[in-house]
Amino acid sequence: MKLDLVDKKLLLEIDMNARESLGQLGRKLRLSKRGVDYKLKKFEKEKIILGYKSLIDSGKLGYYFLRMMISFSKIDEKIRKEFELFIKTNKQFAYVFRCQGEHDYACAIWTKSLVEFNELADHIRFQWKDSVKKVDEHIPIYITHLQNRFLLGVSETKELTISCVQPLTSKIDHLERGVLKILADNARTPVHEIAANLRANAKQISYRIKKLEREGIILGYRAVINYKAIGYSYFKCMLSLKNIDQKEFIKIKQFITMKPQIIFLNHGIGFPTLDFSAIFLTINEFYDFIEDIKKTFPNKIEDYTIILFGENVKYDYVPFLG
Repeated sequence: MKLDLVDKKLLLEIDMNARESLGQLGRKLRLSKRGVDYKLKKFEKEKIILGYKSLIDSGKLGYYFLRMMISFSKIDEKIRKEFELFIKTNKQFAYVFRCQGEHDYACAIWTKSLVEFNELADHIRFQWKDSVKKVDEHIPIYITHLQNRFLLGVSETKELTISCVQPLTSKIDHLERGVLKILADNARTPVHEIAANLRANAKQISYRIKKLEREGIILGYRAVINYKAIGYSYFKCMLSLKNIDQKEFIKIKQFITMKPQIIFLNHGIGFPTLDFSAIFLTINEFYDFIEDIKKTFPNKIEDYTIILFGENVKYDYVPFLG
């Protein structure tokens, strides 16, 4: 599907607030409600938008948000189906992508403790001991979500940052739990539909949503974009930095963030020191950007790993509610 300028602006607007009404979107884009609705439904029909998800702060619900990179020495269709069934039915996996490159799977994990996280990694190592080459465990300090600006080529962006420090559980009741589950599955679900589903009234639901937002449990609402459907590829670069002070570290982050193609920026413990996800038309464009980083900050990049994301195996921001 070829995107016009209004299409691109709509994808930018809905990216960080997928609950915006048709009227709000229409006023920003100078379209009628009907025109906005038509475009959104066309995006969904063409599989450009795969859904609308709530961004949940896992720490506020008592969970660590951690990452796991899994490499297989050998994997046939039988092993793949078995392993992916394990992923889809295990409530610790939030979202998982197939990959090309050094790793075969990139996984986001919710666990109650680091011990539980390590036990999950060990289970994978032992269960598929004849096939798994390695399981890398990553502990992020924070994960920053950036807008999908690449279609318009703008540097300015809204940011949503999830802190991945020691979880501090917020109290949520049964109704709020139900609201979270519905909005995690479809962030554009109208209040009246949520109310009917949970056998509550609309005012109760509106209050609960505002409470979850106010307390930082819900950080925002994102559209899930199928980049392949519009001709782009989804990459990750994992950087190991050396000989830098805090000012240089901040400058490197700012340099990366200003690039319109960057949609995630993560800071973690150990390797990678810093990693980012990006949307480019070709891998050569991605390599060119990495070369720009190296030239701008000479002798600061010790090593890096590139991953090409493929098929989405699972996408669930609050897996334990499933």
